[in-house]
Amino acid sequence: MDRIMQEERLLIRTRYRKLETLDYEIYIITNNIKHRCILGLLYASGLRRSELLNLKLSDIDSKSVLDDLRVYYKAYLPKKYLFEGPSGKRYNPSSVLKIVCEAGKRAGIKEKVSPHMLRHSFATHLLENGTNLRIIGT
Repeated sequence: MDRIMQEERLLIRTRYRKLETLDYEIYIITNNIKHRCILGLLYASGLRRSELLNLKLSDIDSKSVLDDLRVYYKAYLPKKYLFEGPSGKRYNPSSVLKIVCEAGKRAGIKEKVSPHMLRHSFATHLLENGTNLRIIGT
């Protein structure tokens, strides 16, 4: 591996190591099932906030859906988008930011946490498990 890639790996590991031990706490500390699903999908999939909010029900394979998503679906019965606001329209991006920030505070993280940081945590875990950095960056 060339020196630049090694330095990039080190930078990613160092910058997001703080979140690694708190990722699970951010997830479990959230009681609202919709919020828990949003956090879980952001972290477990590495989706961007806009990608998460544009998920449609047809994008979800019901055979591989997380248990929380099943509970969420039964509780909220979304019509078009997986995450809809009270009016049935796509959930607001600023609401997702607020959910993530609040979960970070409750988990005891001093720095401001954003959906993009969860994406980076996902990438860090891929990197630590041996995924090529060039694949992660695409």
